[in-house]
Amino acid sequence: MQNYTDEMLIKSAHAGDDNSKSELVRRYMSLVRLRAGAYTDKLLGFELDDLGQEGFIGLLCAINDYDENVGASFKTFATLCIDRKICDAVKKALRKKQIPQSAKVDLNEVANIGTPSAESEVIAKDELKRVYEMFDEVASVYEKQVFFLHLSGRSYKQIAQALSTSPKSVENALLRVRKKIKKD
Repeated sequence: MQNYTDEMLIKSAHAGDDNSKSELVRRYMSLVRLRAGAYTDKLLGFELDDLGQEGFIGLLCAINDYDENVGASFKTFATLCIDRKICDAVKKALRKKQIPQSAKVDLNEVANIGTPSAESEVIAKDELKRVYEMFDEVASVYEKQVFFLHLSGRSYKQIAQALSTSPKSVENALLRVRKKIKKD
């Protein structure tokens, strides 16, 4: 099977051959680890194993969904699927981390609360404002643009095109943002 092309293996996998699917997984696991490693950051809680699992799911989706008639190679399609799955997991984790502690509510207390008081709403808004102000102070205008475009689901290449820069510059800006967030 090592002499088979990816497209030959895909056809066999779509026909139900588990050995072909296993060979594709073997070929592309290093790509999964590479892509997951780009987002691994223990201080933000992103473990290589967790993101690797997400990337592996993306790889399996690519194997199942690949259509050679679309025009892209399997490697291109697999990379896209892996990246999207990992990015979705990272974005989901970041959304959870951005909730200020003062805005979190114990579910057991919800039944007793009824409607939130004006005071608790003001406190939550103030805390959220403080978080945004902190981010506004530490990040440059360019870093903010890159960060919010990335959170909206755009790829490095799409962000680079929108901002007339290179994908490497986008990657570097996101790395700087992560470091600045960790410091504060």
